[in-house]
Parts: sequence; structure tokens; C-alpha cells
Amino acid sequence: MFDDSTVNVGILKERAYNLRWATVPEGVIPLTAADPDFPSAPQIADALTKFIKDRYLCYGPPEGLPQFKESVAQFFHNKRNVPAKPEFTFPVDSAAFGIYVICKAFLEKGDEAIIFNPVDFLFKYSIETVGASAISYGIPPGQEFVDFWELETLITPKTK
Repeated sequence: MFDDSTVNVGILKERAYNLRWATVPEGVIPLTAADPDFPSAPQIADALTKFIKDRYLCYGPPEGLPQFKESVAQFFHNKRNVPAKPEFTFPVDSAAFGIYVICKAFLEKGDEAIIFNPVDFLFKYSIETVGASAISYGIPPGQEFVDFWELETLITPKTK
């Protein structure tokens, strides 16, 4: 399904910014952002080609395109056995914004949220941006298991 030969590092060095291939020294493998380092599926390229063929690239509705929301709900129902409904689907334009929206919706000033370490810096940033505190739990190295008893000791009345 996937192997290194499918990765076009030349294109990534031209296009992948945001602390990615285009901004790091030769020989460094960037492990920072959630950009894929592999080509998208042919179905995605075909859908984009079909969409832009008419050359009308209008803004979509702020709540998300109805067809997209229906497709997401159908995916979760069919592939994950989650009874998702399109009207409760909230599309966002990036993982970073999605993390922030969740923090904004569920955290208040003075709350705490436990995050694993290492984890994307955006988790801590989003938590702190809304006035809450990020409580770090170090993931054990190698093959060691997470000690859930230890993790549980981090839970306080302020933890959300």
C-alpha cells in the first residue's frame, strides 16, 4: 500500500512549509505538522479536478457544505459504527483549529486538561489560550505501557 518510493521529496521541499520539508536543512526529517508526506488518494485528486473544472471557486457556507457533512456522517456510520448525524457535524479547516474549538467549547479559565508528552504543541497552546492549564503526562519510552494508575493521580476537581 505505501512505501518510501511514493514520496516525492522534491515536491515537498517546494511546497511543504509550516516547519516542514521546505524549511528544514538537508538531511533533517521534519516530524512537526500533520501535513501528509505522501500523495493523496486518486479519488481525492479526481474529485478536486472535477470540482475545479467549472472554474467557480466560491466560498462555502460557514457551517460546511451539506454534501460534505452528509459524507462525513455516512463515513462514521458505515466505517466506525458511530451514529453520526450531518446536522451535528462541525467541519473545520485544520486540525489546529479543531483542537482550539474543542478547548474553547469545553474549557474555562482555571480548568485543567491532561495531555500526553510528547504531543503536538498545539494541544498545550490551545488549552492555555483559553485560560486553562495543560497538565503533562509523559508517555513511557519504547514498549512500556502507560501507567493508568499514575495517570489517574493527575485528575483533580479542575480536570476536564
